[in-house]
Amino acid sequence: MFFVAFVALRAPYLSLPLERDEGEYAYIAQRMIEGEIPYLDAFDQKPPAVFVVYRVAFGLFGQSIEAIHAMLYLWSAATALALFALVSRWGGRGAGLWAAGLFVALGNHPVLFATAANTEIFMLLPLIASVWWMEKATCEGRLGSWAASGAALALACWFKPVAAAQILLLGAWAMWMPGASARPTLRERARALAAIAAGGIAMSLPILLILAWKGALGAMIDAVFLHNFAYSTRLSLARGAENLLLRLDRQTAAFGAAWLLAAAALLWRGASGTLGSSLRVRVLLAAWLGVSALGASAGLYFREHYFIQWLPALCAAAALPLATFCDAARRRGTVAGWVATMASAAWVLVPPTLAQAHLLRADSVGERAWRIYGANPFAESVPIADYIREHSAPHDRVYVIGSEPQILFYARRRSATRYIFVYPLNIIGPGVLARQQEAWQELRDVRPEYVVDVRLQASHLVQRGAPGLLYERSRRMLEREYELEWVSYRERGRPLYRRLTGAAAVGWLERARRDGSAERAHALLVYRRASPVRSPAATER
Repeated sequence: MFFVAFVALRAPYLSLPLERDEGEYAYIAQRMIEGEIPYLDAFDQKPPAVFVVYRVAFGLFGQSIEAIHAMLYLWSAATALALFALVSRWGGRGAGLWAAGLFVALGNHPVLFATAANTEIFMLLPLIASVWWMEKATCEGRLGSWAASGAALALACWFKPVAAAQILLLGAWAMWMPGASARPTLRERARALAAIAAGGIAMSLPILLILAWKGALGAMIDAVFLHNFAYSTRLSLARGAENLLLRLDRQTAAFGAAWLLAAAALLWRGASGTLGSSLRVRVLLAAWLGVSALGASAGLYFREHYFIQWLPALCAAAALPLATFCDAARRRGTVAGWVATMASAAWVLVPPTLAQAHLLRADSVGERAWRIYGANPFAESVPIADYIREHSAPHDRVYVIGSEPQILFYARRRSATRYIFVYPLNIIGPGVLARQQEAWQELRDVRPEYVVDVRLQASHLVQRGAPGLLYERSRRMLEREYELEWVSYRERGRPLYRRLTGAAAVGWLERARRDGSAERAHALLVYRRASPVRSPAATER
């Protein structure tokens, strides 16, 4: 049943167009195949583990959207199995099955943007493994288990640094060691902490050495740590609280039942009656939920996919009352047990499915992407990239004025600058002007054949007061050296973009400038470097 549900809830999203973050990772993995080095040749604020996973996906399945999502589903299946193994330690096989089932239903939910192969999804498997080894270590006292727990947590951090919040849970458990046969001595606690640190170092040192050998260590530190620090210190507490309430309100329909069950597991002792030591497990789950919430709150942005970090602890906690209720019903008879199980499954699994029914019924992946991501041009990136690939040579460069690196991946063309998205160029902070100057110098050196000008605020997120040098020079460059060949524009309230080429595209832009709608339009403008021998035909699609 779980296998059928797993496939049924994921198959509609297999060919879903890549969103921005997926586009970053896909482009970098694609360039890795060509011998380029992350951070040196392409700026990205995420640690390198996700690039490796994408690179493996391409090696196994080819360079496609489906390859990326197939790898995501294999990874998610392994994550569900790991969660089953962990929760079975606490509440038996029934609780483990309920935890895995909840993850099957919630771990791909569009309200969390979990349909995308993002870093938050990939870090869950090592986070669960870290807790599993931590539990094994506290019960058996083996230093190797503590080291394995530390190594797994370090691996999670190499997907996304916010996983480091779980070190608070791991460190507290190493100091307290609940479940040990005797109260640990100071020496035993010190040895456990040392083993955790040794495991983390053993996992991290080879990665650091490879980056240093490739000459990318400094660039990685700049992107992953310095840029992320500047990015994560921009919002006030009031704005953060507003973001949190907005996200939770959107999640209520799909996740409300799981929240109530998790609260019951933590607050009502009878809800975890199947457990041998329910208080200890309730404390662990509360701590796990707490550190996961801390990780999800980084920067106070509370973006949809940040809540994915919360899923393993949420599913584990919610599974315990379900297992307790179904066990009690089974003791009353087979029929009662069957009815209780079916009713429980319907209560927790049907709402998440109904909450995405409008997506599952969508006529096309383009409409499905619009219903998930709104005006963002993720579906429209595919035909634009196809056009660029068909009209350019493999060695030609492409410059995207915006944050749509998926276009580069689809087109299989190199970026004209290592800044494959403009977000790091649009914040207030030391070095931002230097980054813009660096990007501009790269543009003048390579002279890109194509430029994609993205007219969509979400693709830029310019912070008030940020330098405008790159935008000003890019606009002048387009006016003097480039010809407009393609326009994709979207009328408000309509999911699909309309496409114009040649003279029709130029005419649309002139009209938009005259009536003042050019800057307000949701549009992507594709320019080609001017040539006296080229005269594009005017067509409308």
